[in-house]
Amino acid sequence: MKRYIGRILICVLPVLVSIIIVGWAYAKYTKGEGGFHLGVDLAGGTILVYEVDQSKMTEQARNTFKPEDLAASLKRRIDPADLFNVTIRPVPSDPPRVEIILPTGGKQQTRARSDEWQNVLRQVKDRFKLDGSDDASTLTLDDVPQGQFKELIDRLVNAHLKRDGKDVDPADVSKFIYGLEKQGADKRAFTGEEVENIKNLIQQQGRLEFRILANKTDDHDAIAAAEEYMKDPKNAERLKDLNIKGEPPPPPSQNGDRFFTASLHNESARREYSWVEMGKEELYSMQLNSGAENTPDSDTSRDGYRQAMWKEVKATRDHAAFSPPGQGQTLMYCRTIPNRERISARDREQGKNVEFFVLTRESDPSKEVTGEFLTSASEGNGDGKRAVNFSFNSEGASRFQELTTENQPTGPDANTSFKRLLAVILDGQVRSAPTLNAIIISSGQITGDFSQKAIEDLVRILRAGALPATLKSQPVSENTMGATLGEDTIFKGALSIGLAFGAVLIFMLVYYRFAGVVACFALMANLLLTVAFMVLVSATFTLPGLAGLVLMLGMAVDANVLIYERLREERERGASLPLAVRNGYDRAFPTIIDTHLTSIFTAIVLYVVGNDQLKGFGISLTVGLIISLFTSLYVTRTIFDIFLGNNWLHSLYFMQLFKRPNINFMRIRNFFFALTVGATVVGAALFIYRLDKGGLNIDFVGGTAYSGQLTEPVDLLTLRKALEREMTPDELKQLNITSDLPEVSIEQVFVNNPKFSQGDKSSLFTVRTSDKDAPKVQFIINHKLGDMLKRIEMKDPDIVAANGRASEATLEFAESADKGAADFASPAQVTMLLNKEFKDLGVRKFTVARAKGSLEQEGRFSKMRLDLAEPIPVDALKGALAKVQTEFHNTPQPERLENFDRQLAADTQQKALYAIVASWAAILLYLWIRFGSWTFGAATVLCLIHDLFFTLGAIALCHWLHWIPLLGQPVNLFGYPFSFGLADFKIDLPSVAALLTLVGYSVSDTIVVFDRIREVRGKNPLLTPTMINDSVNQTLSRTILSSLTVFLVVGVLYWFGGEGVHLFAFVMVVGVIVGTYSSIYIASPLLLMFGEGTPATQRGRNIAAARAADAAAAQA
Repeated sequence: MKRYIGRILICVLPVLVSIIIVGWAYAKYTKGEGGFHLGVDLAGGTILVYEVDQSKMTEQARNTFKPEDLAASLKRRIDPADLFNVTIRPVPSDPPRVEIILPTGGKQQTRARSDEWQNVLRQVKDRFKLDGSDDASTLTLDDVPQGQFKELIDRLVNAHLKRDGKDVDPADVSKFIYGLEKQGADKRAFTGEEVENIKNLIQQQGRLEFRILANKTDDHDAIAAAEEYMKDPKNAERLKDLNIKGEPPPPPSQNGDRFFTASLHNESARREYSWVEMGKEELYSMQLNSGAENTPDSDTSRDGYRQAMWKEVKATRDHAAFSPPGQGQTLMYCRTIPNRERISARDREQGKNVEFFVLTRESDPSKEVTGEFLTSASEGNGDGKRAVNFSFNSEGASRFQELTTENQPTGPDANTSFKRLLAVILDGQVRSAPTLNAIIISSGQITGDFSQKAIEDLVRILRAGALPATLKSQPVSENTMGATLGEDTIFKGALSIGLAFGAVLIFMLVYYRFAGVVACFALMANLLLTVAFMVLVSATFTLPGLAGLVLMLGMAVDANVLIYERLREERERGASLPLAVRNGYDRAFPTIIDTHLTSIFTAIVLYVVGNDQLKGFGISLTVGLIISLFTSLYVTRTIFDIFLGNNWLHSLYFMQLFKRPNINFMRIRNFFFALTVGATVVGAALFIYRLDKGGLNIDFVGGTAYSGQLTEPVDLLTLRKALEREMTPDELKQLNITSDLPEVSIEQVFVNNPKFSQGDKSSLFTVRTSDKDAPKVQFIINHKLGDMLKRIEMKDPDIVAANGRASEATLEFAESADKGAADFASPAQVTMLLNKEFKDLGVRKFTVARAKGSLEQEGRFSKMRLDLAEPIPVDALKGALAKVQTEFHNTPQPERLENFDRQLAADTQQKALYAIVASWAAILLYLWIRFGSWTFGAATVLCLIHDLFFTLGAIALCHWLHWIPLLGQPVNLFGYPFSFGLADFKIDLPSVAALLTLVGYSVSDTIVVFDRIREVRGKNPLLTPTMINDSVNQTLSRTILSSLTVFLVVGVLYWFGGEGVHLFAFVMVVGVIVGTYSSIYIASPLLLMFGEGTPATQRGRNIAAARAADAAAAQA
């Protein structure tokens, strides 16, 4: 036994370490502290794909652009401390893209965050004795929104707490609270509201620049030229084109020369000028925001200025520049936005319909003052307003000093001196334009009409620095998954792994007995080592990744079957048990290496071309296959050697599927060739026919996927009847839309919760359509389903009124089916809807926060408190909130919303095609080298083409078969609904993963037969039908057994894996059957058709025949 200690340690120690790692990860996961790095499809969250806007890049910038730098800059901006587990990576394409994965954490993490927050509140109450009988006992903290530590500090500081009769130092409060925040920093995840905020951060490049606004004192010539250009009718068409494109007006020039003379403190300088858009903060301060145009008179002092301003705007809009009243030195231009699709969704929601530009003086390029010189940025306060304090490094300080020195106030004294305006420009918008009162050197302050969130975002952007490129305002792809579906996906994925593992174990134990026990230990070790490795390297666990683990089990069993069938053959030849074990492992070794390598090739290809979810599949399958080489070849061999060395094992008993089969496969090869060609042609025809008739999912054609929830479970027929109804022309006209949804597919989603799923009925569903307009898709689904769709209802608000005016209200939300049951709404959605209604009332400042006594679920609340900065008439507030109530009823929130751009879909098609062709090429080349002849590779690739088109044809055929009872529609069987689960499948990226996996599996089967042909053939140069028959018969048992074990695994995936892998599993079920058929009946006979082993000349054929006869005589 001592001689095996080293080998035992090599086998046992990794398994024990893996058990510890997996156990630790599971314990952390159940506590909501991470443990497993779950993908968005399991944990819930959002995947955004943004495209670089190359139209805003110079030629030099395009040549030097590095996508990795963009990804790193976005990471610094979104998640600088890596608290949220955000993944940002470049996507190779033209134009460049970047993928941003924002996890929301899942139910376990959500529950943990809620518990942690309650623990924070308990510690705060204990520390400051808020439940005592002192003055602080009236202070409540339960309504502080979860995770808002800053608001918690403000609430405590403003309460003027006392301890032992003395005031509590605010610094002690801050230190204690920030200490609690740091303790829970590793448990953070994005809420739905934060995801929306991240989208807004992404859209901003973050380029900061300081300029002086052009004025009539210093820049008279430039302003005159600009005014002349704007009012000249000959330039109207040019201005119109620029407006449509969303570009600023052209800079002023004289005879093509952009340089003008600027007078700076009696010194002349040649400068260029350009128009810059005014940001909303500066427009608010000037009362030029869209909502201010029709605001009722309320403040006489401000209203007079507003009326004069808008009078000037209306007189010059779209055809002339103007100087603002009271600020006559500067020059502005206003234009109407002709196509609101070119502005961001947020601007559309906020009612933006005009744009304002102001003329600015550009600095010398070598003296520009930009954000690249910033050393710090922090929140501050200036003149009673929120502000951002900033500091420069030495180079920035020198440039800023020069800029402010040449533009300092001019005049005899401070009261009568002329003062310039310093523009703070962020991403091409003037966010603030304060008066420059003195020379500034190393630090300054940005003030304006900012909200608290805007200030926090601005600080965040300035700290992270400018992005190396601007991203387009709208993502080309957006995939959002709710935590409810994610939790069910985890359950079904874990269930399928457990059932598949159990099925394989039972089969191996029954069929191979003691050897089966050895194989079961190896499989257990394989699974543990693979999961532990993925935990250690923080690999992402995705739904396809879980499917990869299941398939890995099936393929790992194949290695054991190969060894045991070889061992059986050795025993049948009369070898002793130790010799049979040695020869079985030695002779199976090259075949196992070949089969594993070909599968790893396809997994690597998948990792290279796949998205986040498919990368998880590629990793789990590749790692699992590599580890299975260790467990199947080393671990099991060690166990056999220990038992044989200690004389504990005297014999092995196996069941036997076939006993010396002698089927003449070559005699019927012509029939099967014809059958194969026919099946390939029919499959290809069906697939091609369905291509432009809804056969492809939105991954490949672009479009929208919407997952929603009904008020109660219904069957698929009822759901289809409601959604597939064609709308009449009058109905379309009434809804103000031009067309119904094209190419619609409808699926039901079944989860392990009787609240959502009961038998063949479910309240969860998914609709896919090639229409990319997500709001339109949502609108039409809402209209067609009507009261069937679950909606969040907002109860009548509780408004706190005084003297006919109100500034506070409590909003409560309930389920549509029962207004007494609480439901949850997102603060981001409530804020968006209120912004839309309040803009017409002139309400600019308000906050929405969690109300006291509110329940919380995944960042949503059952009650919220609305606070307005200034009271408004009660009737006006009631009217606005009534519209919000209606809007809530009309726009139910989807469980999942996925949007795919057509260009991205085209790229996905191209990638899928490249992946399949690349896997074929790799296999062809490998087999050519491995077997020394191109015929082996060519025969394998032709079999793969047959397998591919047969499987694709089966997918297309399901479009017509899924309506048939029992096949697709459930029938009552022994009191339970049952069907074979066929659906109107559409090809998507996970199904391409299955096709690539099928490539690896089918090749493995074929390689086993080819290896045996090489062995049977020996040194004989000829390949005869008899040799092929012998080889196929000798490997028939192994082929059927391997197919059976893999079929067990993919069958479990098909029945229990859930909707996310249903098509994936279907592809594998069909593929296992057709792959087994092709490896037996097609691959080997093709070698004869290609002339393998046949000399090119008659003389060569005669010599080869003579040598073959000699070899046969020698063997006899």
